[in-house]
Amino acid sequence: MIEAKSILDVLSFRKSEEKEELRKCFNFSDEVFEKALNFLHTNDEISIEAVSDGLFEKTIISIKVSK
Repeated sequence: MIEAKSILDVLSFRKSEEKEELRKCFNFSDEVFEKALNFLHTNDEISIEAVSDGLFEKTIISIKVSK
């Protein structure tokens, strides 16, 4: 596991990550983590999507590629 300094650092290394796995990289409270994700999403840095396999739904966080 890499030492995470920011959410974008982790995503730049992995390109995308399941939300719960990404959360485990940080020593943030759930509230701080959610606020950080919302800030990055609002500022078009990341995309957030729900992926379902029919039984389970996962939230995937991906780095947003600017055009």
